[in-house]
Amino acid sequence: MSPSATIQLVNDSSKKATLSWQQQNGDRAEILEYVIQIFHTSTYGKSKLESIHLDIKRQRRMYTFNLDKIKDAVLRVCIRNTLCIYEKSCSKKVGLHPVFPSEPRIIEDFKFFDNSSDVKISWLEPVVRGKGKLSYIVEILKGGKWKQEIFTSDLHTTLTSPSLSDHIRVCARNDVEPKKVSCSKSYDLGKAKLGIFELGLNLNGSSSNNANFFIIFILMKVLDAIVHFHW
Repeated sequence: MSPSATIQLVNDSSKKATLSWQQQNGDRAEILEYVIQIFHTSTYGKSKLESIHLDIKRQRRMYTFNLDKIKDAVLRVCIRNTLCIYEKSCSKKVGLHPVFPSEPRIIEDFKFFDNSSDVKISWLEPVVRGKGKLSYIVEILKGGKWKQEIFTSDLHTTLTSPSLSDHIRVCARNDVEPKKVSCSKSYDLGKAKLGIFELGLNLNGSSSNNANFFIIFILMKVLDAIVHFHW
């Protein structure tokens, strides 16, 4: 009978994950070997990335991987026993997806302080938390480029004296791969102060997207200048 397999991070901040399995008691045939099969998520059941054959003499029912090797893969455990020497009985596929969080959701209720130019913003946790410990980066669009301003593990922060012409967004990441972020839609602070919450583009940090946004940003400024000129 097929083994039952599970996979999980060694701990929340680990760079490793352990695949473990239980031998089913459907038959008493001697097991000859365990085979771990690794597939890319898009080719499961077709072409294998790798097969790992384990020495049955060690009686091992777990295997630890570096996370980089399997974060975009699914795995299954197969057994070959004395009743089916040339065939394998395999577990269902298991994987770590999703490893990374989805974008956080900014709460459309910014607090603009009367006695200062500070602004308090809040957001909700990502719908998908992913693996590892969550943290957030508040970014401000300056000169057409997103700049990281605040790092926090809280679900709120206060921006000190931002310009009302700034756009802001909040990005989520975890300690599995801190450079990989998922960012919220952007908001125009000037419009938000007027109670107008218009979503900007969702740019998840890529240089090409930032370049496109910069072009759009300049065009918007030109159009705004033309409108004011005619008025």
